[in-house]
Amino acid sequence: MAASADVVHVTNDNFESFKKSKAAVIDFSATWCGPCQVLSPIVDKLATEFKGKVA
Repeated sequence: MAASADVVHVTNDNFESFKKSKAAVIDFSATWCGPCQVLSPIVDKLATEFKGKVA
């Protein structure tokens, strides 16, 4: 997934602070998943469009 700078990748290290933030859109994907890769640019665009409104 070619992540936008606005897309936050949640890990064990940042999960606690992340869950305290605003509403979130969560995208589960895998590099081997064709439909996931099709949606990746859409998720990136939405992340930019809604920056500061959702996490």
